Amino acid sequence: MAPIRKVGMENHNKWVVVNAPTVAWANAIFPELESDQAFRRLSELLDEILKLHEENPVESWNRQNIKLKTIASRLNAYQFDALEFKSDYTELYVRLVRQHVWTGGAEKQTTVVCFYQISL
Repeated sequence: MAPIRKVGMENHNKWVVVNAPTVAWANAIFPELESDQAFRRLSELLDEILKLHEENPVESWNRQNIKLKTIASRLNAYQFDALEFKSDYTELYVRLVRQHVWTGGAEKQTTVVCFYQISL
C-alpha cells in the first residue's frame, strides 16, 4: 500500500474522493427535517459548496484558488509561534513548529495538470 499512497501523495496521478450525498448523511446534518427534505437541502448545499450553481464553475474555482494561494502566502509570511482559540466554551493554545507551511487550493500534477482538493 505504501508505494500506491506515495504515487498519490506526490501527485503523479489524478485522484478523487467523492462525498456523494446520502439520506443518512442528510439526516445527520439536518435532523430537524424529514429525510427527503434533508436530502434535498444537503444536495443544494453541496451544489453551492462545489460551485455547481455558478455559470462557469471551473473559472469560479480558479478565482477561489488565487484567493487561497494569496491567503496561504500571507499566513506563511507571519510564521506564527502559536494560535490561540477562545470562546465561551473552549480555550485552546496550539504551538506551531518552526517554518510551518500554510497551503490550500489546487495542486499541480507532475504532468502540470491542475486539480483541486475539496474537503467538506
